[in-house]
Amino acid sequence: MKITILGPQASGKSTQAEILAQRLGYLWVSPGKILRRAYQEKTPWGLKAASFWLQGELVPDQLLHQIIEFWLKKRGYKKGDGVVIEGYPRDLNQLHSPYYRQLWGEMDLAIFLFLSRRQIMQRLEKRKRLEHRLDEKPSVIARRLAIYEANISPILEYYREMKILHELDGSPGIEEVAEAIWQIVTEYRQKRGEKKKK
Repeated sequence: MKITILGPQASGKSTQAEILAQRLGYLWVSPGKILRRAYQEKTPWGLKAASFWLQGELVPDQLLHQIIEFWLKKRGYKKGDGVVIEGYPRDLNQLHSPYYRQLWGEMDLAIFLFLSRRQIMQRLEKRKRLEHRLDEKPSVIARRLAIYEANISPILEYYREMKILHELDGSPGIEEVAEAIWQIVTEYRQKRGEKKKK
């Protein structure tokens, strides 16, 4: 099963993706984390990608997928293995790109965690005090939010038309949101099991 958890910055998608992956025994795929690690390790791909994401820009599809594919191979990932993907795809071009399709094909479930702009900024301010993130300067945050807001609606509409989209309020506590997500996944697995029996 392939699941993507989407949402704006500070929506909790990273935390929820990690929790869900652990609960299912799946691989957790966090493009943001993978890119930051590649940058910290000073790999050529990582340094090239950083020239985009440090400015709040999207990393070009081919470069992003080269980095992710290399990361997956190091972890022994095989097509068909269960994955929980966080914050990805970022736009329709990425969703329909041959690189994305080659890696993932279609998702089974898409979960969107929504927050108001005020909640986003409050959480980012709190995170800024607790973590040192190179890509969370005010100008970069504003740029990323603008790009995100312009690109997310078509992706949600695509998944809505596929009837796999579930939208959840990301403002409650971690455990409450995690349980809501688990309920969605449980219901999907039950329905899929029923279909297989038929």
